[in-house]
Amino acid sequence: MLNALLPALALLLPSPALQEGGAPPAPADGEAEREAAFAALLTGARLEGYTTLTDGEGNLVSEELEADSYSLTRVAKQEDGQWKFTALINYGGRPIPVSVSLPVEWAGSSPVINVEDMSVPFMGTYSARVLFDGDRYVGVWRGDGYGGHILGKVVRDEPEPAVDVAEPTTSIHWPQFRGQRASGVSEGYDLPESFNLETGENVRFRVEVPGLAHSSPVIHGDKLFLTTAIREDGEQGLKVGLYGDIQPVEDTSEFRFEVLCYAKSTGELLWRREAWKGVPAVKRHLKGSHAQPTPACDSERVVAFFGSEGLFAFDHDGNKLWERDLGVLDAGFFRDRGAQWGFGSSPVLHGGKVVVQCDVQDQSFLALFDAATGEQVWRVDREEESGWSTPTVHVSAERSQVICNGWKAIAGYDLRTGETLWTAEPGGDIPVPTPVVSNGVAFITNAHGRFQPIYAIDLEATGHVSLEEGEDEFMLWGIKKRGNYMQTPIVYGDAAFFCRDNGMLSCYDAMGGERLFAERLDEGRSGYTASPVGGDGKLYITSEEGSVITVRAGRTFEVIARSALGEEFMSTPAISEGTIYFRSRGHLTAVGL
Repeated sequence: MLNALLPALALLLPSPALQEGGAPPAPADGEAEREAAFAALLTGARLEGYTTLTDGEGNLVSEELEADSYSLTRVAKQEDGQWKFTALINYGGRPIPVSVSLPVEWAGSSPVINVEDMSVPFMGTYSARVLFDGDRYVGVWRGDGYGGHILGKVVRDEPEPAVDVAEPTTSIHWPQFRGQRASGVSEGYDLPESFNLETGENVRFRVEVPGLAHSSPVIHGDKLFLTTAIREDGEQGLKVGLYGDIQPVEDTSEFRFEVLCYAKSTGELLWRREAWKGVPAVKRHLKGSHAQPTPACDSERVVAFFGSEGLFAFDHDGNKLWERDLGVLDAGFFRDRGAQWGFGSSPVLHGGKVVVQCDVQDQSFLALFDAATGEQVWRVDREEESGWSTPTVHVSAERSQVICNGWKAIAGYDLRTGETLWTAEPGGDIPVPTPVVSNGVAFITNAHGRFQPIYAIDLEATGHVSLEEGEDEFMLWGIKKRGNYMQTPIVYGDAAFFCRDNGMLSCYDAMGGERLFAERLDEGRSGYTASPVGGDGKLYITSEEGSVITVRAGRTFEVIARSALGEEFMSTPAISEGTIYFRSRGHLTAVGL
């Protein structure tokens, strides 16, 4: 797999030697035309080719060529002379987004990219040389004791994407909470405006799901994974709506925590496995469940997190690979230790590692585990009260980081070491939404207590990022009020959307912070917990009562359609290959054209 990844990195990661050269010289006669042609050639294109593997002496290890393909979403020269490359690289069966700025040198009319001793997190150090000649490319790469050749062709079969070109979101996979990078966006397929359960219009299947859970579906290839909590001696109550009761459900029943695998296209249950059985260590809220964290999956495994009952990994055939006990994780209300609400942060799988954020009553922490064995790689303490936010992993040429929401500990951490890279000023005291990354910016929001902030933070931030100072170069924009309590926001193109618990949808200019509109989705009687998802120019926002509102993903407010799931809905949908998957109170419903 590694030698298939390196050609893409060779094309997209800068040479330290080039970076040290300072500003590029002014374009020579004819160079502007060459640069424009190069940008037009690669933007919206797919690179299809082959790689070879050689030993340290340059001898072929195998005479067979290994196929290599990935997509470039946009290539453009910037004002500072650097080139911005955005791509989606297929590694280990999973697309990895890469977005970097780098110099491009020219050998006559041919662009050349050099990489010298580049460090790739968890993989090693590599170098490469790649030259383009028209729509063909060729080059070499080398690592520690091995290397190879690179060759291929630029293929153009689609026009340049019009939406969110800075960070591609076209993929058949939906590997974690809110999909790729928690963006909530899946492009490349037509999506329906509405559906009707009674007539079957745009309903591909609807199947029953046992137990009660607020975890979302995740998808890899043709398989869809869910988790659930099944009470051994009866049904579990669920109270939705706008209310403020902090008391937990008093229940000492025995539960089964399970992982389920479905066929994505038909809804057929392929397998179900028991991860844990017993009386849960921590109570749940009446609006909550004992299976709130969304699982994460890649080409080899699915990882399920049940809080105090453990972290579990299964392969795609349902064989348990490992499990890890992380102790009692009580994420209850910090002002009342008796108000237990259950654990809610979801795991993230990235590059063969599992990231978990555990903000709890006694000792909050962030940890990284080896996905193959479950062994801990690092763990760092967080000076934080209880929270329910899922972390976001972002990888660029400059740094690889884990971004965490929080009350006292909004921060970015080095993915390799856990070292703190930056911190931000405090937010609301019950943080739930997941950080969202788009166009080099982390959008972070929460709401409870004194503050309800929205922060737009530069991903290259260092030190402490503050809104109060007003001139902080890394705080691109922010506000102290109007943030979200439960829902993760969604950034679509140049607009950022924030839906509050009462159905008030606000839209902001993503880069400037100007509020473009604030409109109610209904009369204000419904509660909203699920986070919005989108694609094909549309957003799908679902109320706790199961009303699905389809909204135009634009800078003006427009409701396109309304549909009904017919029962309570608390989880966030998943999207794959033009189908939206809704996990409601007792069903999994697939909606598509």
